[in-house]
Amino acid sequence: MYRAKQNGKNCICWIDVDSCQKEQTSLETIKRAKQALDSNELTLFYQPKVNILKYQVIGFKTLLRWHHPEHGIIPPAEFLPVVEQSDLIIEIGEWVINQAMAQLPQWKKRSSMAYQHKYCITPLSYR
Repeated sequence: MYRAKQNGKNCICWIDVDSCQKEQTSLETIKRAKQALDSNELTLFYQPKVNILKYQVIGFKTLLRWHHPEHGIIPPAEFLPVVEQSDLIIEIGEWVINQAMAQLPQWKKRSSMAYQHKYCITPLSYR
C-alpha cells in the first residue's frame, strides 16, 4: 500500500511476500544493531600486522564484532551489509574511529613505536 501511495493515484503495486519478509528482517537487524551500539554490545578486536623480516609488530587492523547477548559473537558479514544501507553505519563508523583512537595512547605507554592503525569505513562517512 505504501509503495502504491508513493507512486501516485490510480496505481497498482504487486506485493512480493519474499521481498516484504527480507525488508522486515533488514529493518529488525538495523533496529537491533542500533540497540547493540547503545548497549555497548559492539567491540573491537585488533589483528596485528607483523614485519616478518624484523619479527616486529608494525600496526594493527581493527575488526568490529557484535557480542549479541543470545547469539554470542556475530561477525560483521552477518549484520554490516544490512546496516550499510542505513544511516546507522555512520554512527557505527564514528564509534569505531573513536574507540580505535582511544586505544592508541594505551599502546604508546607500552611501546615507543609508532603503529599503523587500519580500519575500513563506508563511503557514507564522507558525506
